[in-house]
Amino acid sequence: ASDLLLPRVDLSALFPEPAAEWLRTKGGDVRLGNRVTDISPSNDGDAGVLITSTSGNETTTEKFDAAILAIAPQQLSAFPSIFAPNSSPVFDFEPITTIYLGYADASERRLSPTMLGQADGLVHWFFDRRALTVGGVSKSDELIIAAVISASRAAAERPTAELVAQAHRELAAHLPGLPAPAWSKVITEKFATFACTPSVVRPSALTSRPRVYLAGDFVDNPYPATLEGAARNGVAAARLALATDSGTTPS
Repeated sequence: ASDLLLPRVDLSALFPEPAAEWLRTKGGDVRLGNRVTDISPSNDGDAGVLITSTSGNETTTEKFDAAILAIAPQQLSAFPSIFAPNSSPVFDFEPITTIYLGYADASERRLSPTMLGQADGLVHWFFDRRALTVGGVSKSDELIIAAVISASRAAAERPTAELVAQAHRELAAHLPGLPAPAWSKVITEKFATFACTPSVVRPSALTSRPRVYLAGDFVDNPYPATLEGAARNGVAAARLALATDSGTTPS
């Protein structure tokens, strides 16, 4: 009971670049390549937070009304002061492995459907990269398949050659007669998602620092590590920041 929407541009052009441009049109200052190294209370008696950042060899400290940390959970350890003593969240992580398989002389080959899931086997999803990208990411006679393994901790410990061989065998079951891949590449993102287990304790958007809030998919919400959860938490953190500044209570 859903419609699958396939982007016609890369993910940068789909989300962050338009969002940054929208902020600029509203008077926002979007700074790229700035690493925040410290967040502390204002020391001049006024409400606010001091944010220290570095860009190249330059370090600056500026005052803001509020701060929202939209960061990954593995980055929380860089800001221990925003949590009460002994209350910093602890997460375990699940990797995601993608096996890219390239097939030469395959201009007539097509994966149907373009995004193919399977309930059994090593691979959970197959994506036809040629069909998913406007203009193509490969030559017209080359088929590129991305084979994705979610929660791939066990798979990531296996030799690369084994992963490639099994992914090819499972793909060939959907594309009979498929020749051996001309090339392959295996990429494992070790911190792809936090492990959403029954025992995990997820923090709220509030921190021990006034006017400092958390956003991200790991912040407490009804979803596991998803874009939906991250979006909800971003909206919640923004409402808290605006309410704090206006002295009201967010709805």
